[in-house]
Amino acid sequence: MEIKRQIRPGWASRQAIPFIIIIFFWALLVLGNTAGAANQNLRTVRVLVVSDQNFARQTLWKQNAKQVIDDASDAIRDLMGLQLEIAGYTLWRHADDSDLYRLAALMVDSVPRDTIDVLIGFTYKARPPRTVTVRNDGVTIPFKGILLVMYQGTSDNNYFTSYVLLHEMVHLLGGIHVPQRSLMHPVQDRLIDLSLDPLNRQILELTHTFDFAQGYGSLPAANLAKLAEIYDLVGAANPRELSVLNESGAVYRALKRYDLAEAAYQRLIVADSADAFAWEQLADCYQEAGRPDSALAILEQAVGRARDKGTLYRRLAQLYLTTGDYSRSRLNADSAARYGASCGDKSQEALRHKRDSTATLRQIR
Repeated sequence: MEIKRQIRPGWASRQAIPFIIIIFFWALLVLGNTAGAANQNLRTVRVLVVSDQNFARQTLWKQNAKQVIDDASDAIRDLMGLQLEIAGYTLWRHADDSDLYRLAALMVDSVPRDTIDVLIGFTYKARPPRTVTVRNDGVTIPFKGILLVMYQGTSDNNYFTSYVLLHEMVHLLGGIHVPQRSLMHPVQDRLIDLSLDPLNRQILELTHTFDFAQGYGSLPAANLAKLAEIYDLVGAANPRELSVLNESGAVYRALKRYDLAEAAYQRLIVADSADAFAWEQLADCYQEAGRPDSALAILEQAVGRARDKGTLYRRLAQLYLTTGDYSRSRLNADSAARYGASCGDKSQEALRHKRDSTATLRQIR
């Protein structure tokens, strides 16, 4: 039996009470300042939650999306020094759900993000015909957005989608796959690991302050040079890791070393010539280097080889519009539409304006 002793406070104890109160409030003050300093090191990332028509068919889709983000928030704060703030929700419709990367690219192109940092999109699919009990996928468009899949009938769906969101958030900041068991291992199952490997910790320290609208171009030159060194070393050790080549090309473009960026993208194309993204990035590299003719030529070449022809036709329409070749721009815009890729409202308005102006001019003549 436990015997509790009742102790009446004597003089010394009564005199100690004010000191205890002082110490208590001093501790609160110190802890508050410490928490304030920690919060000052946190970066708030404003996100727009995007749902396609497949995900929106579920009831309470906003709550489902919020649950995934909330479940990941603590780990995002601890691992990356970021806190996600949901700025709003929006619906987005598309005509193609065959390729996840293409969907992510279409989402980023078609959903305005003028007042927010990142899009976090959700789509919903039937459970794939496999024997695994857990399956989730995610795709990242660097510095712009993430698209996550939730599979029908998959157990613990929200939990594992939250895990995929963590993985993709590291990619969003320039992180890469690593072979060791950790958050950035490319294939995960129920034995998941929330630890972040030293290499990606180093990368996140270099990219943590970038502006989402500008990407790598907003980082100091010293950070970019260090990132380029990291990606080159990792790429040399693991030439099959294509995400490294993509990040390397983007960093060299920010450094205006277009020759090295071109070499990285060419290696991506050799690895998978049907990947429209690699061709598109190479065209962007040429355009930034002041070589629009090379950008058009490489995209014309890519259309016959890439899986995602709609994205390339859309990019061709946009490029021809900037060069003033409205006829070819309209032709490529029509081709993009046949493949379910919109050229965007601004491009369509510009094309309509030019067509109407030309028709009016012909009538006057």
